[in-house]
Formats: sequence, C-alpha cells, structure tokens
Amino acid sequence: MIAVGVVYAVLIGVGLRLLFTVTYLVRLIDRRTEQHLRRVSHRARVVSG
Repeated sequence: MIAVGVVYAVLIGVGLRLLFTVTYLVRLIDRRTEQHLRRVSHRARVVSG
C-alpha cells in the first residue's frame, strides 16, 4: 500500500516538473508577443498539473 502511494507521488512530481520545464523551454524558444499574452501563472499550472 505504501509503494502505491510512493509511485503516485513520484508520478505527480514528474508530471509537474515536466509541465514547468516545457513551459520555460517554450518561453526561451518562442519570443513572439502573442506568446507573451498566452502566459499562465504558476498557480494555474499547478492546478492543471
């Protein structure tokens, strides 16, 4: 039962890390002004993750 909880926590952590990493990579690569307007706050990213 504990192993299931650990695996679940790791999967959530990896998903959130991936979500933030991809967002920062897009910001570095795409510098258009439209991309500036589409930015989402950290809080909204955590909720969507």
